[in-house]
Amino acid sequence: MARLKREFETKSSAEDMRAFIDEKILDRKELKPFFSLTTWQGDSLYFESRFCSGSIALRDQRIEIDLELTLFGRLFRKKLDSALERNFGLLAESSQSDLGNEKQG
Repeated sequence: MARLKREFETKSSAEDMRAFIDEKILDRKELKPFFSLTTWQGDSLYFESRFCSGSIALRDQRIEIDLELTLFGRLFRKKLDSALERNFGLLAESSQSDLGNEKQG
């Protein structure tokens, strides 16, 4: 299996990032196939799909993504990596107040 690790610095708390991920990221069409089974344990999201398995650890002002690609998932590595950058990059660009506005709107 191949491993893919990504880290993002943010301006948000783990609690705000978790709400944003639940409400705005996990249901996005481009990411949904990679996160078919998900479970939160504290501030860590564990996920599994036919493409990959791994975790997203949330720390205040930081996101750490660590996943193992299946043989099939390797074919989609570039697509997954750009989708992670695009979607989780939103958290890196947003301030805490921006995320609060996202949750309400």
